[in-house]
Formats: sequence, structure tokens, C-alpha cells
Amino acid sequence: MGEFSRSMTGRLMALSFGIALVGGGTATLMGGGGGSALLMSVSLFLPIVINIFALPEALEEHWFAAIMSAIILPVGLWLYGIGAPVARVYMPSVGYGFVVLGLGALAMAARSGQPARAAQASAGGLQQQQQQH
Repeated sequence: MGEFSRSMTGRLMALSFGIALVGGGTATLMGGGGGSALLMSVSLFLPIVINIFALPEALEEHWFAAIMSAIILPVGLWLYGIGAPVARVYMPSVGYGFVVLGLGALAMAARSGQPARAAQASAGGLQQQQQQH
């Protein structure tokens, strides 16, 4: 699963999770009104669009993760789409947790796609070349 989370598809999926969580959390904290309803709608629709483009890319290299995502993500988004508005009415402080989780997902999406070992190996090779000269 580490390879998948560092792939472009995994990073796009992390981006979609982050958008949904940060947008839903912010809408939950805003309370009722048209602005929060619009933000909630956009934050639930945009991840669907991102995943429509991301999941077919995963079928070539990460087929198991793509199939599991196609099964699990719609159910999770449906539950989140019901839970976030309910939290907005009855317990708005849950929005802080959504925002923190969303920022963690956005941080995963922003990290480099290059594995850490390869980066260390290339840095080690660069140091050896500098020592030789």
C-alpha cells in the first residue's frame, strides 16, 4: 500500500479526501445557511470528479487498490455526506476534527512521489561523486 500512496493516483485520492474533509469541516463550523450548504455540496462533488479521473489510472499498476476503492469509497462518501450535515446541526465542534484530518490528507497529497529510499540513495550517490572530485 505504500507504493500506491506515493503514486499519482494515490496522491489524487488523498487530495480528494482532503478536499472533502476540509470542506465539510469548514461547512460544519460555519453553521446553517446558504454558504455552508454550498461549501458542503462542492466539497462532496469535487472528490467524485477527481476520483473519476484517478481510479482508471490505478487499474494498470495498482488494480487491487483501485477495485477496493471503487467498492469502499462510494459507501464512505455516502456516510460522510449524511454524517457531516448531522454534525453541523447537533455537534459543530466535530468540524475541527474533520479539518485536521483533511489537512493530514492534503499533506499526504502534497508530498513527493519519489520513495524515501530512492531519494536517500540518490543523495548518497551525489555525496560519493562530490568526494571523488
